[in-house]
Amino acid sequence: MCGIFCSVAWGADIPLVFETDVLSRIKRRGPDYWFTRNIKLGASRHVCFACSILHLRGDRINSQLNTCGQDQSQSYLAWNGEIFGGYDVPLNKNDTEFLFELLNSVESDEDIVDVLRKIRGPWAFIFFQAKEEKLWFGRDVLGRRSLLWQFDKAEKTFKLSSVVDNDKSKWSEVPANGIFYLNLKYLTENPQFTCFPWSNQLGKVDDFIYFDVELDVRNEIKNPISNTLNKKLPSQDDLKSNDSFSKSAQFDKTMHDFIDVLRMSVKTRVENQQDICKCCSVVGSDISTCLHSKTGVLFSGGIDSSVLAVLADEFVPKTEPIDLMNVAFVRKFEKSEMDGEVPDRLSGRIALEELKLICPNRKWNFVEITVSKEELCAERHKTISPLIHPSNTVLDDSIGCSIWFAARGIGTIRLDKNHKQSQTYISTCRVLLVGMGADEQLAGYSRHRMRFANNGWKGLLEEMEMEMSRISFRNLGRDDRVIADHGCEARFPFLDENVIEFLNGLPIWFKANLNLPRGSGEKLLLRCASRVLGFDRVSSFAKKAIQFGTRISKIEERKQKGSDIMKESQEKLK
Repeated sequence: MCGIFCSVAWGADIPLVFETDVLSRIKRRGPDYWFTRNIKLGASRHVCFACSILHLRGDRINSQLNTCGQDQSQSYLAWNGEIFGGYDVPLNKNDTEFLFELLNSVESDEDIVDVLRKIRGPWAFIFFQAKEEKLWFGRDVLGRRSLLWQFDKAEKTFKLSSVVDNDKSKWSEVPANGIFYLNLKYLTENPQFTCFPWSNQLGKVDDFIYFDVELDVRNEIKNPISNTLNKKLPSQDDLKSNDSFSKSAQFDKTMHDFIDVLRMSVKTRVENQQDICKCCSVVGSDISTCLHSKTGVLFSGGIDSSVLAVLADEFVPKTEPIDLMNVAFVRKFEKSEMDGEVPDRLSGRIALEELKLICPNRKWNFVEITVSKEELCAERHKTISPLIHPSNTVLDDSIGCSIWFAARGIGTIRLDKNHKQSQTYISTCRVLLVGMGADEQLAGYSRHRMRFANNGWKGLLEEMEMEMSRISFRNLGRDDRVIADHGCEARFPFLDENVIEFLNGLPIWFKANLNLPRGSGEKLLLRCASRVLGFDRVSSFAKKAIQFGTRISKIEERKQKGSDIMKESQEKLK
């Protein structure tokens, strides 16, 4: 995981300046290494690169800004991603180095695109192809890593970055609809961008570009997710009683196949990291391994996070604890709330007790992260708001703040069963498992029930397809930015390509049956799987949106809707 930045300027005497604020945010994303490069192309074209690295794979840290050739023929790669599949990356090799060698071994546009489309895993990248003077960039088809862009026609500048600078209004998400390049040989007042769009995408690429540029759209490239959503509608015979259907041999096999594919996704995301925690991985340290926690779970106690935790237990060494990050927001002056007795805290404790029974040999660090209104407002104004941008709704703010405090990992751990004694704890994990994608694919949101009530199975399928098509700019870029700010990498097991392909292939009634009540019908497949994995009470927990489960929405008493645009005045403590 890294922070990546690139600025292109054309025109006479353009200064090569890195803005302090954006660079400080880039550095926070990668605490293990920091690097910059300036390139001058001719008399009036300038390119600046900056990158920070969180070293998770390979024997050694490689500069993200790898070079090839001499002088002005150097190529550069800024890579924020993980190659989890599509290529066999040697265990001792950094995947950045591996990818850079592949990109430098080809020359044509089609070959570069072909290299990138085969990658399975989350990524965002910037690649300067020196020989052709082309600046390639883009995100994976789901947008699991943040990449923003800004084009200023008056100043003749173009910027790409994991995070925004102080001029927030000009930045927008790079669409996760394709792979782009800008030809730096032909920079004008209105330069032309070239895009190779992914196949099987809803909407056109230019529907997601919010500044005025020329766009040359080339032939589609094969979507790495090989199948689309199964839209078969159920017959009356398909909709048997819940008991008979869930006990059928066909459903039982499907459920175990689902557990297996999700298990492999968790395995990949747990094992592909260094054997050293955040605190022990100080640059220059001789320590190569430690017994501190390296893996955490964003943990509400719901079925998504609980299933991820129990599967992670299979692959994390038994000598290491696993951190369960549980967030609650309270009013400082209300003593009855100071223990953070919010819905997510209560369900988290119940899930913790079940985890202890299922995995008795694991030390679970249930990190109670209790945030006062005063601290929330201060950190939002100082740090979180720029990270959430360009996402800008009240809901984005609530979710972004909740996840930022969770990833920070500063809280307490209870020392006794009665939850009376506790000690301060700061998480040392560098990988955080997040349940994003379960609700979108298994009809877990309340809006799914509303659409089903109004438009039946067909409407539900349309809603689920729409949810997945917009997940890149609705959720994932924002979540990557707030989690990575703590030098911690977000990993999304439910959004593994193999998991998505498996779930896409299933008929809708295998995944959910919204004729059944809350706590039963939504995410039916996952609920049944959680019972097989050993959960009892957790398997019937109803969905709680994070803004309600953590009570962040309650302590501020906002009267706006979640879809309303955030006002800057709300970021300040009143």
